[in-house]
Amino acid sequence: MGIKNSYAAGWNNLVHLTALKDIYKQRIFNDMLALSKTLSISHFTFFYTGLAPIDDDLATTIALYEGVNLKGGAMIGHINNIRKITDGYKLRQKLYEINQ
Repeated sequence: MGIKNSYAAGWNNLVHLTALKDIYKQRIFNDMLALSKTLSISHFTFFYTGLAPIDDDLATTIALYEGVNLKGGAMIGHINNIRKITDGYKLRQKLYEINQ
């Protein structure tokens, strides 16, 4: 089982669902700015792509990603990646609305 599959299984675990939704999701986005300054480029990329919360609350996830305020020329690649992630969530949100 891959890392992302293991992570998704833990995220969807009903035993810890309240803590994961109420604490972890907000915490990961709160920590993102500080970690962008301390982690290497590849580790930071993995942080916001591989460890981001996986749930059906797309509106909150989009808002949290859009609230990430990375600055500086070294962050342009990350800013573009985060924009792509946000665009993907927006597309999923529209597709869910169309199919309902």
